[in-house]
Amino acid sequence: MVMAAAEVLGWMVSPTPVTLRCPRCGKFLSTLPPVGPGLLWTHCPSCSYPVPVIHPRDPSPLFTWEVYPEVAPVGTLPEWSGPTARRFSSGLLLFATAVLVLVGLLAVVTGLGALPSHTYTVGGTVESAVGGAGSSAPVPGAQVVVTGENGFRVSVFTGSDGSFSVSNVPSGAIGVNVTAAGYAPAQEELFDSPVYAAPSGGARGITVNLAAAGSSGGSFIQLSAFPSLESLVATLWSGAILFVIAATVCIVGGLRDLRTDRPAWGVAGGASAALAGFLLPDLGLTTIIPEGLLLASIGATCGVLAFATSAFRLAARSPPVGPSEDGL
Repeated sequence: MVMAAAEVLGWMVSPTPVTLRCPRCGKFLSTLPPVGPGLLWTHCPSCSYPVPVIHPRDPSPLFTWEVYPEVAPVGTLPEWSGPTARRFSSGLLLFATAVLVLVGLLAVVTGLGALPSHTYTVGGTVESAVGGAGSSAPVPGAQVVVTGENGFRVSVFTGSDGSFSVSNVPSGAIGVNVTAAGYAPAQEELFDSPVYAAPSGGARGITVNLAAAGSSGGSFIQLSAFPSLESLVATLWSGAILFVIAATVCIVGGLRDLRTDRPAWGVAGGASAALAGFLLPDLGLTTIIPEGLLLASIGATCGVLAFATSAFRLAARSPPVGPSEDGL
């Protein structure tokens, strides 16, 4: 009893600093041991993570893998699980955020550019296949019905050279229906607007090919992915909203990981940026804002790298250590 009291008194009078290792950042720190054989908690000066302080004893406590390298040696953390990797992944996420916001702004500006009212001339030639493959002849006297947005509908007949032309067609979806005696009907769905046209050259100079009568149901060609101007604008603005949401998740994940060293946030932000790169092709907007596809690809690449780095840090991270609610 006297010897035990002497030991405790010795700890209180002349405590010897002990060396600890932070389980989060791997830095070594020196601190005074607790008074007596109990457990004390301190915080790492580098990352503020709680670190247990104990007295070495033999046999070693179960948790000495976190403290006292000389009692229970531990390996050093990989370089890519430390602060350098955290700054790298967070920087990628912040850059990806800027890229995603830029793509969202492009989608908004493109949608606004499609709103003003424009009119177009729809014209072309009606032909039929004759003789061998690749040869054709104009079909005069064919009836061409051109329909458009807001109830637009005009019917004309082809001239002797098979040509037709309809002016003042409103921008948006355009339907061209062709019928002629002795031929199966044909229908084409087009689109013309300041920001998007299908076919790419616009509705001027199209060619409608008629098959001989008896062909089952005639022919139908849908060149446009959008049934109306309203659907085009709605798709652009929906894409902008989705990009803004992805950018928000990306920047929150990057900042949270940078400030609190939580790689799970970096994983979430990287996944968000990576998935956002698939939005443009999925929404069918690659032909409308091709520069957005390049930017989205850059953002997705940054997201994949940030995701991989954060996932590696998360996998290399030691199990969390902290005081329990009862302080033990």
